[in-house]
Formats: sequence, structure tokens, C-alpha cells
Amino acid sequence: MPARVEWIRDRLERVAFSPVEVANKWRKVKAKADDAAQNVSADTALGAAYDAGRIACEAVLACHHVRVRSGHGHHERVFSAVAAFEIAGCANLVADSEEVRIARHESEYGSELATDEDVRHARAWMDRSLPVLRSALAKLDPELAPYLP
Repeated sequence: MPARVEWIRDRLERVAFSPVEVANKWRKVKAKADDAAQNVSADTALGAAYDAGRIACEAVLACHHVRVRSGHGHHERVFSAVAAFEIAGCANLVADSEEVRIARHESEYGSELATDEDVRHARAWMDRSLPVLRSALAKLDPELAPYLP
């Protein structure tokens, strides 16, 4: 693992993911992205856009044969771990995802309802992030490219 991942090493575990498992994660990403694009409630669209980006990050980590253990701050650590692998275009992944993470957390666990602006921001973040993460997956394992629509 790269040195930049050391600070999070205690929350990472090595797992032997197969290419099929990584491709299946990407199928989930595409399904969530499609859900986020639908005319559904703001809370549902926000959650789907957020999940698409998070699961895409989990797919990238799976290509590195690691996953983040569950626990407090799990999602932020997923974004941090991807950024620590120094993937082109992912250096600001934690900061870029922060507003979406907070809005999604409030929507899911708090009393706040997602707004149309929250959804627009989440969709824009998703639309910026997914192509970068897809490209990273294709570079990490070129045989995956046909399975990453």
C-alpha cells in the first residue's frame, strides 16, 4: 500500500476481489446513477447520487484488493482511501464529497429534507466523479473496461 494510506491502514482490510465482483459493483453504480437521474423525491435522488459515488470508490478500492471496515466515519474513509492511492483526478475527493455527504447524512438520519439544490449539487458531483473513477478502474484492470458502461 502507498505510504499515504498508512494513516488509515487500521481501517483497511485486504480482500481478494475478483474482476466479476468489481464489475458487479460498477453495475450497482450505474443503477444508482440511473436512480439519481429519475424524477423521484429529493431525498431518494440525493441518496442515490451519493451512493453511486461511494460505491464507485469502493470498486476502485476493490481493484486494489482492499476495503474499508465499517464503523464511525466509514464513508469518509472510503473517499480518503481512494484519494490516498493518488489516482488522477481524485486528489480532492474528500473535500468535493463533503457537502454531499453532509446533506445525505442529514436527509437520512436527521430531520432535514433534501432540497432541489442538494440534489443538483449531488448529481453534479456524481457526474464529475464517475467518469474519473471509471477511468481509474479501466487503468487498474484493462480487462474490466468492457464491463464498465
